[in-house]
Parts: sequence; C-alpha cells; structure tokens
Amino acid sequence: MWFIRDPERLKYEVAGIEALRDNNAWLVATTNRMLTGLKFGVDFDLAVNGETLPFTLEYPAFFPETPPSVIPRDGRHYSSHQDGAGGELCLEFRSDNWDPSITGPMMIESAHRLLSGV
Repeated sequence: MWFIRDPERLKYEVAGIEALRDNNAWLVATTNRMLTGLKFGVDFDLAVNGETLPFTLEYPAFFPETPPSVIPRDGRHYSSHQDGAGGELCLEFRSDNWDPSITGPMMIESAHRLLSGV
C-alpha cells in the first residue's frame, strides 16, 4: 500500500486537501477514511450551483504511479463526462496522461471545474 510505503506523500496529500478546503468555499467538507480493500480515500463535498454534491477520492494501491478516482457517494449521474450513474468522473488527469506529480487536491479541483463549468 502506497501510504505505508510513502508516509510523507500521504502527509502531503492530506495537507494539500486540507489547504484546498480551507482556502475555497466550494470545497465544503473533507473526511479521510480507509476504503474496502485497504485503500485510502477522502470523502469530500463540493458546493456547485447552490447544491452540495458528495464524492469520494479513491486512491489506488499503486498511487502515485496510477491516478486516483473521483466517484459520487450518492450514486447519481452528474456529468456526460462520467462512467454512467454512480461511475467515476472523467477528469483532466487520467491513465493516458497521468504523472506521479499530480495530486489528490488537483483531482478535486478538476472535479470542481468539470461540474461548475469553470
């Protein structure tokens, strides 16, 4: 698991998400948690067009070599750039253009841009 192998990256990811939340009113809440399969995840809520939208940022076992996913916690379909109802959002950073320097906070920002039209 990446967060055991690289605890400094875990600290960096968590601190970056907390800073993003503290500096942007559109990132309403964040909660770190362990997901099924011993994956690290962050539940977060985005304020978009007067509505609060719930998501989970799921870090894969091989992060940062592979990208995390942003998935709605309520199973809804939010965008035509989404893998069906409740599926992963198709963001700017994906397997085909992924770089290990990309962070979870950058994925959350990408989700916000997609859903708010910014």
